[in-house]
Amino acid sequence: MRLGNLAAGPGLRAVKKVFEKQAAAGAFGAGPDGAALEIPGDPAHCVIQAAGTDPDALGEACCRVYACGAVPAAAQITIFVPQEVDEAQLKTLTRRLAARAESLSVAVTGVSAQVRAGLTNVLTTATVTAIGDKALIHRLTGPRPGQALIAAGYAGQAGVRFCFPFLPDDVRKRFRSGYLQRAYGQESDTSTAAAALVCRQALGSRAAGISAMHAAGEGGIFAALWELTEGKNIGFTADVHKIPVRQEALEVAQAAGLNLYAVNAQGCLLIAADDADSLVHAIREKGVPAAQLGTFTDNRDKILNNRGKVRFLDKPQEDLSVDFRYRLKGAEHGTQRTDPQRY
Repeated sequence: MRLGNLAAGPGLRAVKKVFEKQAAAGAFGAGPDGAALEIPGDPAHCVIQAAGTDPDALGEACCRVYACGAVPAAAQITIFVPQEVDEAQLKTLTRRLAARAESLSVAVTGVSAQVRAGLTNVLTTATVTAIGDKALIHRLTGPRPGQALIAAGYAGQAGVRFCFPFLPDDVRKRFRSGYLQRAYGQESDTSTAAAALVCRQALGSRAAGISAMHAAGEGGIFAALWELTEGKNIGFTADVHKIPVRQEALEVAQAAGLNLYAVNAQGCLLIAADDADSLVHAIREKGVPAAQLGTFTDNRDKILNNRGKVRFLDKPQEDLSVDFRYRLKGAEHGTQRTDPQRY
């Protein structure tokens, strides 16, 4: 099987089907990113739970909570450690996790570290909880035909950042150091906090007509577009060249053989709304790139337009940033895609 998230198809459906009848009592939907749980005796609030895994477990889980219309509050972390890892390495890892939690303003309320045989790398998972406003969350009913499809935050930026330590020397030598620094971006590029704040305020005032949010992640913005409409009688048309990307990141990704639209897009938020202009303007005022990519349609067609070339969106493909070093050697296996413009 391919690395990363299990592909959409019979395998994933088989996994989900096992647990369909075991949903927690009192749970109700909060989109594809997390679950909302009723709080007995509190009709106004609910508990939101979302999970994340490496390479940025805390950041991913927080992005998913934001997409559920809530603010991350507390996190539980589990670290799975290979037998070969020593105490000094573990201390370095935990310090990084603590610094990341501080930057995300989330309290780590519990940490578990377990040594497991057979592991070759440290694996971290995080579950983040929050208290949500039930009235706001109930307004996230899913995209509707005719609504605008909006993207806020740079697509693929997280994937480029995660791959930077493994860029080969021949790729680094093509660019000046300042250019590489701009391609690397900022840690804030991997958070949806600013865009989500604008959306929560709009939900509260019923402005812009927001009906759905989804945090992009592994598989890139193309996978997120698929996930947002999967299993629904709804599709979309989207212009690829309106997707917010950092040009420096695009060129470095292309030099490294990565498709910026299909690598980890943590920090990019997809939104369905009635009023795109006001929402996009408000998000941009927070310093976050945003654009209307297209509109949702009343059929299941997922259509991408690339400078007049139109095609249907494929099911989520393997994210080449999951194990970048392996994939640099993997062209002979058909896993390497060298042209990010060839969406």
